[in-house]
Amino acid sequence: MLKSFNSLHISSHRLFSNSYKVLQKEVASSNQSLLGDISGDTEEIQEVLKTPDTTKRIITPYKEDPLYQKYREAIYVGKTMRDDLKKLRIPILPPKPVVEMKGVVSPLKAILYKKNVEENGFFKFDKEIVHEGRVYKVNFTPEELEALEPSVYVESYRIKSSLKKAYLFLSFLSHKDYSRNNAGANIKWKLIEYRNRNNEFKFTAEEAITQLQFQKKKLGKVVADLLKRGIENGEALNIPREKLYLDKIWVGSDGGRRKQVDIKGRGRSGILEHNWIHIKCILKNSDITLKRMKYEQDVRQFKRLELKTKATPLRGPASGVYKW
Repeated sequence: MLKSFNSLHISSHRLFSNSYKVLQKEVASSNQSLLGDISGDTEEIQEVLKTPDTTKRIITPYKEDPLYQKYREAIYVGKTMRDDLKKLRIPILPPKPVVEMKGVVSPLKAILYKKNVEENGFFKFDKEIVHEGRVYKVNFTPEELEALEPSVYVESYRIKSSLKKAYLFLSFLSHKDYSRNNAGANIKWKLIEYRNRNNEFKFTAEEAITQLQFQKKKLGKVVADLLKRGIENGEALNIPREKLYLDKIWVGSDGGRRKQVDIKGRGRSGILEHNWIHIKCILKNSDITLKRMKYEQDVRQFKRLELKTKATPLRGPASGVYKW
C-alpha cells in the first residue's frame, strides 16, 4: 500500500526575501548601481561619452554642396551631362533660372542678334549691322530664334492624373478666340495686335492664372502654381511680369505606374493602373517675340499686295465699259 505523505510547498518569496533586503541595504549605503562592479566607474563612462567619435560620416546639407547649383543649371539647360549623379543627393526643387546659349549658335551670331535688338527693339531680318568695321546681314532659323529670344521654361512636380484628363483641361489655354462673339471683350488682356491664321490670340501669364483660379478641377490650382513660379523665374531674368505670355503648354507621362488588383463581381478581377503625369510650359517676352512675329506677318502681307498690284501692260484694245 502507498504511504500517505505531506506535500512539500516551496515559497520563492521566502528564499529570496532576505537576499533582496541585503542588496537593498548595500545600494542605500554605497549609492551605486546594482551593476557597478560590471560597468565600472560612472566618471569613466562620462569621459568616454564626451569624446567625439571621428568614425562617423559628416553629411553636409545639399544647399552647401558646391555641385548643387551646377546641377540645377544643368537641369534647366537640359544638355549638360554629369557623371556623379549617383553620389550627389538632390531634392525635387524647381531649377534655378539661367541664361544659356552655349552650343546653340555661334558667338558672332549672338553678338549680331543683340545689336539688331538694341537698334530695332526686336529682331528684324534683312537688316544691315556694323560690327568691327564690317557690315553683316544675318538671318536665323526658327530653332536659333527659339534659343536666342528670352523665355522661361517651367516644369511641374509629379501629378496624380491621366493624360486624357490633363489634355482636355489644358486645351483652353492654347489660345483665345476673338473672331465671333468675343471680338470686343477683354481688350485689356490683348498684348499686341498679333493673331495667327485662325484669328487666335495668346494668353498672358496673369490672365491664364486668373482663368485657372475659377476652374473646379484639381489641375487648375496645380497649373496656376506652375505659372506663378514661371513669373518669379521671369522676373529673376529681368522680364516684366506684364510682358510674359503663355507660348506653349503640354502634358506628358511621368512613368512609374503602380498596378493594383481591381476586384469585380462574379469572381472576376482586373488590373487597375495609377497614372502619373507632369505638365511643362514655356513663357516668352511679348515685346521681343510677338513684335517680331507681327512684323514678319506684315511683311508677308505687303509682299502679297505688291504681287497683286504689279504694273502689267494691257493686252488688246481697252473697251469703254467696266468688266467686273
